[in-house]
Amino acid sequence: RKSLEEGSVETVVKQAGSLQLSGTVNKNEEESRAPASSPERKVIIRTRRQTSPREGEPEEPSDQEPRLLLAVRSPSGRRFVHHFQPTDALQMVVAVAEDKNQASYQPCSIETMEVPRRRFSDLTRSLQECRIPHKSVLGISKEEGEGEP
Repeated sequence: RKSLEEGSVETVVKQAGSLQLSGTVNKNEEESRAPASSPERKVIIRTRRQTSPREGEPEEPSDQEPRLLLAVRSPSGRRFVHHFQPTDALQMVVAVAEDKNQASYQPCSIETMEVPRRRFSDLTRSLQECRIPHKSVLGISKEEGEGEP
């Protein structure tokens, strides 16, 4: 019975390794072939690697810092969720969206999705100054032409 359980865990470990990005698969395959005293621990370590931020992606504030969880909708309609500090400028929201979507949204404005909607063209203002509450949904609107409305 014990060998059957170990085989099941190894199968899960191999499947989890195949879901990793191509740059890390070779290292993970080597680890999965090596005898492991605790396969459960290996799965936990792999999960942590998968959830670590990508290189170049802005890091979220820690749990100990004040932070706002915001959902952001890009002009293409794609959405993502990210933690920001209340002191972050609206430009930071745009920068994270551009990084996540590999796109450029300048010139743009940000608007709240609650009613009544509020639109912010001055992206140097902080989330706190704009009174953006925790768990808000923001939309990025790409501005056409030179002038802003």
